[in-house]
Amino acid sequence: AAPVEEVNKQPEPCAVIVKWSPTYDPGLHIGFIVYRSNSAAGPFLPVVVSPVKGNSFTDTNVIKGQTYWYSVGALMSNGRLSVLSAGKNVA
Repeated sequence: AAPVEEVNKQPEPCAVIVKWSPTYDPGLHIGFIVYRSNSAAGPFLPVVVSPVKGNSFTDTNVIKGQTYWYSVGALMSNGRLSVLSAGKNVA
């Protein structure tokens, strides 16, 4: 799993910045898949079009005042997706 370390909202333009560890390693990872849900129980759906080659993602498809939960999975170089991290929320 790629544990979510930080979830911060950005006021203008409205966005949420999600940061996780470990850092992207091209030898180990194809990239990371970021998931979002409107509740802690899920369902968590992917919010990225292609794997993120880094350790942060800015989600601009959010509504001010809404609470979101984020989870991240590592897409390993063998094509397998790791277990998703525990969800972390921002309001």
